[in-house]
Amino acid sequence: MNEIAAQSSALTVTPAEMVMPAHVAAVVPFTDHQVYEGLSLVQKQRVSLLLQLLGEMATAPDGIVAAADRLAVAYAGNGFSAPNLIRLYYKFRAFERAKKGTGWRALAKIYAKPNEQLPAEFVQEFKRRVEANKRDKSTRAVMEDIRAEWAAGKSIPGYGTWVEFFKCTRPTEDVPARWPFGFYPGGWGKSNLYTKQPSRAQRAFARRGFAAMQRYIPHVVRDTSALRPLQLITIDDFELDFLVRAFNPVKRRWEICRCAGLLAIDVATRRKLAIAIVPRFKLTKKERAQADARTAAHADLVEGEGETSEEKRTRISITRGDVQSLLHVVFSTYGRPADYGVTILCENASAAITADFELALELLLGVQVARTGLIADKTLGNGFVQGGGKPWEKGWIESLFRTAWNRLGAAPGQKGSSYQDKPADLEAKVAYAEKLFALEQLSPEQAAQLRVPFFTIDQALDGLNALFTRLEQRDDHRMIGFAERFVYQLPGVAGEVSESALATLDQEQLLQAVPLPRRESSLERWQRLIAETRFQKIADYVLACLLLTPKKITLKNLRLTFSHAGTGYTFADADSEVMKLPDGTDVLGYFDPARPGTLFVTDLKGAYLGAVRRRGVPIDMLNHAAISAEAGEIARLVRARVVNEVRDRAAEENAQLAADDAHNVALQREAGIAEPVTHLPAPSTLPSTSRALLSGVETITPATAPRHDEAAAPERAANRPLAKRLAQAPARDAFATERSAQLAHGIAADVGAQQQRAAIAGRTRAAGEALSADDLAALTQAPAAPAPVESSDSMKDFL
Repeated sequence: MNEIAAQSSALTVTPAEMVMPAHVAAVVPFTDHQVYEGLSLVQKQRVSLLLQLLGEMATAPDGIVAAADRLAVAYAGNGFSAPNLIRLYYKFRAFERAKKGTGWRALAKIYAKPNEQLPAEFVQEFKRRVEANKRDKSTRAVMEDIRAEWAAGKSIPGYGTWVEFFKCTRPTEDVPARWPFGFYPGGWGKSNLYTKQPSRAQRAFARRGFAAMQRYIPHVVRDTSALRPLQLITIDDFELDFLVRAFNPVKRRWEICRCAGLLAIDVATRRKLAIAIVPRFKLTKKERAQADARTAAHADLVEGEGETSEEKRTRISITRGDVQSLLHVVFSTYGRPADYGVTILCENASAAITADFELALELLLGVQVARTGLIADKTLGNGFVQGGGKPWEKGWIESLFRTAWNRLGAAPGQKGSSYQDKPADLEAKVAYAEKLFALEQLSPEQAAQLRVPFFTIDQALDGLNALFTRLEQRDDHRMIGFAERFVYQLPGVAGEVSESALATLDQEQLLQAVPLPRRESSLERWQRLIAETRFQKIADYVLACLLLTPKKITLKNLRLTFSHAGTGYTFADADSEVMKLPDGTDVLGYFDPARPGTLFVTDLKGAYLGAVRRRGVPIDMLNHAAISAEAGEIARLVRARVVNEVRDRAAEENAQLAADDAHNVALQREAGIAEPVTHLPAPSTLPSTSRALLSGVETITPATAPRHDEAAAPERAANRPLAKRLAQAPARDAFATERSAQLAHGIAADVGAQQQRAAIAGRTRAAGEALSADDLAALTQAPAAPAPVESSDSMKDFL
């Protein structure tokens, strides 16, 4: 240091092309000259200047601190502060005391090149361990694990055990009996290992998956400036960050519950088109079991399919019916653009549109459905496939959610976005409200008037509508495609002047107006674009079909069958024109799950084909009238669609057989045979079903009692209950005859209604267009019920 001080007054910083300065050469040993020459020009100048300043501080008569203050001011342009110079001074001295000639390294920023001192195998193992630890700050923990394993004698990739590494690096020394404390390979310092950890994108992908990685990688920016109103609609479900109170109609009491919802926005203007919210009541044990059964049977729950977590199993999810209702509101409110098409963007999981409903939207409205992609990547850690959607593909609505929830952060009943974010007093608030609602002395009307720190479901919906109205008016955003607007300020005038108010200013005031740029709001963009767009009103009967559940079905074996919400449905109707279609024809059927008695059927081009009534509904064994009516309907279907058609095709063969049989009978009668042999059985020996089909009777009557010969008398005497029933067979047959006559009246009325529907179906199908409003009203009328059957005296006696 004295040598530095002796030469400091005559030293200056030299360019890189000149030889090493004398005061630097006096401090840097010859063995480090190559390292020094490898530094950049900026680093060489820094080392030279610091050696000069430290030399002056060492010989300063006013002391180290005073000299540092003075030099920091003199060399302020070099970025050295007084504390920094003092720190470097003592660091230089510490290095020199530890090993002569290393002090200059404390002043130079010498970094090892990546993986220069560490084997590639070790670097990859270190990164793998960091990625395998699912905690966000796990790098230091991995360092400690590797050091502990090294000291315990385990083999580390790239190095082997510490014994093997000791023999290679110190071949002239004896191997210690135990690990020497502090014996680590070079480059294992924390500062160096931190530079070897995986990138943020790699860590996020390994720990959280593909979606978590998105914030650290480049994105595709999609320009929406060319979109027009309703050209692209995106829908998504959400859950509010606060709890609400709602009336549970099943339990007949008020509850504090979560709140789910659906939102549809117009991407061109970011305007809210429709919003709906529903409470998520906790399920009872019975309801939970039913929900699990529906989930196992591919239940009609948007978020219910494949759900396994307890949180999702204990609440009612958004259904596809809610999605249909939301789109019904959108198209009934705004109609359909006349000059361009509409595309709905949704996810493949929540708020999904089924393939059947997608086909219905295309047929009824010409609306296309686009879906975000699905993730199907395998993580490197265990080979399991990562599932989930890609919400960033509809980032317009996701970013709107984040803004909205931030604005609603002061709403009562906050539950937080996660368990860690929830307020500490939430449980106390919920317990207080639940105790009030559990009071049996209070009626539901009185419980509704209780003041608890939670919004009602209606208040929450009003708040959401007001919030989105405010968001549509904001102009402090950075959304792409929105035009630039201006407001103006006048000198000495408070407030701003809009563009429309400029027309009221004179020439002098216009010249003094200062323009202030701003962004166009969603409402302004909507009003600007809507003035250039023509919309078509959608017919009411078409909108009504949106509320029905569509199913793509194949006609097989005289019936239309499908499964919905874990329940099987079968539709077959002798009077329907749909039954005349070829077997294997694909159709689209609409029905109301709440009243699934009738299925309205169209072809895959949207033309109406007819209505089909439901079959296969379990009937009470004691309801004989309903059982006979259902059996009669099936018999009419079999006769009309099977027996008659097969008989018509075999008419010629049957005619020839009848002629041959008549010829044979005539020959037998000429020969004097009293009872000639024929292939036709006697009508009295036929089952009731065959008699009904052959005689044209539309219902099936119970079979009459068979004849019993005298040889069976002892058996009848021994079995008195059976004999009693056989003796009462005439009374039973009389009741069956009376019931058949009454059912015939109901069937005739039903046939009339079916003929009216068939006429409508034929007219619509011939026109090749959708239903009219009047036709839909006629089709949706329930068929006339059969006349009730009253028990006759004979039936009462029989019972």
